[in-house]
Formats: sequence, C-alpha cells, structure tokens
Amino acid sequence: MHLSSLRWSCLWFVLLVVPACSDDPAPPPTTYPTPDGGAVTPDGATPEPDGGAGADGGGDGEGDPTCDEYARLECDRNRDCFPVFLDWTYGSHDACLTEAKQICQVWSSLAGSSVSSARLVGCLRAHALAGCTSPEPTGDCLTLPGQLANGGACHLNDQCASGYCRREGVSDCGVCADKFPEGAKCSSASECRSGRCSDMTCEPILKEGEACTATSDCLRNLVCNAGVCEKVTLVGEGEACGWVVFCDPYLTCANGVCIKDVVVAVGQRCGTLDDGTNALCRNGDCNAASICVTRPAVGAACSPEGSCAGSAVCVQGQCRALAPEACDAPPVGAVGR
Repeated sequence: MHLSSLRWSCLWFVLLVVPACSDDPAPPPTTYPTPDGGAVTPDGATPEPDGGAGADGGGDGEGDPTCDEYARLECDRNRDCFPVFLDWTYGSHDACLTEAKQICQVWSSLAGSSVSSARLVGCLRAHALAGCTSPEPTGDCLTLPGQLANGGACHLNDQCASGYCRREGVSDCGVCADKFPEGAKCSSASECRSGRCSDMTCEPILKEGEACTATSDCLRNLVCNAGVCEKVTLVGEGEACGWVVFCDPYLTCANGVCIKDVVVAVGQRCGTLDDGTNALCRNGDCNAASICVTRPAVGAACSPEGSCAGSAVCVQGQCRALAPEACDAPPVGAVGR
C-alpha cells in the first residue's frame, strides 16, 4: 500500500479483518482499514466510508457536525496515543483537525458506500473508551458491503457490493471487483479471498504452528520463524526485542532494544540513522537518498510511492484534490481484468 493510503488508513480506526501481514510501516495497533484494496496498515484491506446514505443513515458529508467530532476524536487519539504518527503525518494537531474533517466530509459523500460519518464517529468513540492499547472494537468499526456493482469506479472498499475496490500501482482509485478464490492467479495478497498470494497463486493463509516459507504466508500477528508461523509478542520502549518480539507502533528495535522513532524536517536525513533510530519525515516523504522531501502538491506528479500533500489523492499519476468525484471513472485498463 502506498503512503497516502497508509496515512488514510490510520485516519479511520475501522476494524478490518485482515488475514495476512504487510510490509507497510505499522500504524496504530487498532487500525486495520484502508482505502486500498487490501493490505494494511496495517494494511489489510479496506473498510471504508459512506457514500451519502450510510447503512445507519449517518450524515451527508459537508456541513455534517459529526465530521467535526470525527476530526476531534481522531486527532485527540493520535495526540494522546500516537504522537509520533501525528507529527509525522500532519505536523500539528490543528493541521490534523482540518485534514481529518475534510476526509470525513468527502468519504461521507462517496457514491454507494456503506459507511456514514455517524459510523466513523461511533467507531472512534469505541476506541476512545477502550483506551490506547485496546483490542480492536466491533460494531461501527466492522466493514459492510457497498452498493456499486463490479466494474464501478471506487475509492474505498465499502463502496463495492463485493467489499473490494481493486487498485493497481500507486493509484488511489480503483474498480469494484471480486477477490480471487484459492488456486487463481494473483499479483498481490489483497486480490485473494484468503489474504495470501504465493508464487503468483492464491493460497490458504497459514495459522500458528503451520509450516511456512515467508511471513506473508501467515495470519496477521504471526511471523515465519525457522519455517513455522509463530505468534508475535509486542513490547514497549526500553524493552528487549528480537525476531518474534516486536516493538509497539512507532518504536524500532535497535541493538536488541525498543527505541522511539523520531520525526525530522524536510531536508534532513531519514530512514535508519547511525544509532539504529528510525527517522520519519514531518509532513513529507523519505526519498531514495534517505533525505526528507516535500510531498507533491495538487497538480504535480505523484511521488514514486503514490503520495501527495495533505488529503490529495493520486489519480492516473497526478495529485488531485480529494473530492467526491475524484474517482468517478475507473483507472484506464482496470475494467474487465
């Protein structure tokens, strides 16, 4: 999943049951949604917002006071539970409030989607009540099918009757489609019902104790260790870490100990620093030379990872303002695949 989808998946603490692990940077532990046909954030697939008439009759997007509450809940939770993520993605709490509200307004106006602004708020309220280290809540956080038939243009999984918006490359737009059954040819795990694509074929996802060749073969929260899927243990700052002992979100295992990630400004070095610390770019991207650069603005070409500044989306290689109609047409060549 490219960066913009990763950032958005963290905006919406929607529970999405995702079987496979992902190579994407880890967002808050409770987020497993994402506007990306599948993969996570966690990335795992994508739950998503509402297309005007949510299943629960929630708000209508622009002017909906629940979007103000959504932004407050989202940004307060990031500030209190995941300050590194807040600094990395927005740069400030105020910037988060502005962007999160805009995204709620647009997502609550997308055609055919099953999630309303009221459901988004309900999900975040559940997370707030449960605390920073809470398990994933249910209820309003669960993904529901949308109304668009296969072949329809989509931005979120929840717009599709199939529950899957297939995206290819770095585009934030896709087409509603069915996921592939076991035995079908595939190019990514998100295309498979099982959540596992191995040797270009959809295969059953592996459970704890089963033989594996790669971590992507195993259920989420499992790693492939010495040829067997094993459960991951999460530990906090200053605690010992290793192969099956992972650090909590926004901590990095350096020299066998979990240390806090840092956020640096555009122009500074990013990625893994000499002391093992992981440096993220404040409101920017880490380029191939490990230097922070500004995310492309609306009208510019998307970054190689498909990210754009603010809430802008990458459509056919160009950054466009996030709007209800941004993904009204399927990407070229997407229909009928």
